Amino acid sequence: MSKPAKIFFLGLVFSLIVLAVGYALDEQEQSALDALVVKCETEMIEASPKGPWLKYQDDPLVCEPTELIGSTKLLGIQQEIVQSYWKHGDYFFWSQLLAVLLLGVFTLPYAWCFLLRRVRELVKAITGK
Repeated sequence: MSKPAKIFFLGLVFSLIVLAVGYALDEQEQSALDALVVKCETEMIEASPKGPWLKYQDDPLVCEPTELIGSTKLLGIQQEIVQSYWKHGDYFFWSQLLAVLLLGVFTLPYAWCFLLRRVRELVKAITGK
């Protein structure tokens, strides 16, 4: 196997490692967000009025991150949920971008050698050798 091909496969391995690390960090953030939502829901259940004669709650605690995004004056667990939601997904996006850039950089030597071979073949065809 030629040296440019080895460099290409090394870049492919590095790109896959970067993607795996980004995915693992993204999953860790997702589990932290899920834990905050579960904690919020348990706080809502514990704070709800007891007894059949009472209404459940006129204004229940909202725990869904997508519903909390546009809200203002968030405190406590809701603010933590929104902050965790905004951080979510950044690692995987940036790892995808970095993996593509790494693969592009490590592909350059292979592409250069491929291009030089085609130019050499074209020169031989034009000169008749």
